[in-house]
Amino acid sequence: TFEQALEEARHRPTPEQALEEARHLIEAAHTEAEVFQVVYPLAVALGAKRTETGTVKALHGVLLQLVRPGLSNAEACTAVGASMSNFCKWRRKIQLGVFP
Repeated sequence: TFEQALEEARHRPTPEQALEEARHLIEAAHTEAEVFQVVYPLAVALGAKRTETGTVKALHGVLLQLVRPGLSNAEACTAVGASMSNFCKWRRKIQLGVFP
């Protein structure tokens, strides 16, 4: 219903809020399920149409790099099993603040 959609929209974080929250939570996430719980709201807030495994892995890598600045792109991708192209796409989007 319209009321439910409106209520959901009110509780949906902005991309900036979702990114900040994910940055704080990602290091405490140890299982794939926990990583998904941290990354999924961020992916949605950033405008992901379908949050597939590749998106989750790429955003996980970007988050790791944000909380560990010395981590190279290659190291971040290897750590989470993300493709470099997907990782770079999401990293660029976050760095430039290009949100929907």
